[in-house]
Amino acid sequence: MFKYREDQMLDEILKYIEGTYTQHYVAQNNAQLIDIIDDDELEAFAKISAMKYIQRFGKKSGRNRKDLLKAAHYIVMMLRIDENKRSVE
Repeated sequence: MFKYREDQMLDEILKYIEGTYTQHYVAQNNAQLIDIIDDDELEAFAKISAMKYIQRFGKKSGRNRKDLLKAAHYIVMMLRIDENKRSVE
């Protein structure tokens, strides 16, 4: 159905994101910094983080696919923020 296997790539991104919910601070107290900052701050943070991981891909640890998955996760966050902002308009 998809020429470039986008459905499989999106599934991989989803599995990566699901895995983040058992890592880091979330596993300890169910809260991360991104849970308590407002959407404007989170949007700037997500944008910078996505760019960081895109630029890092191919440099640190070689062609580390996880860098792309992290960038995609931040882009998904930005989509959610955009959705929130549009619903307020």
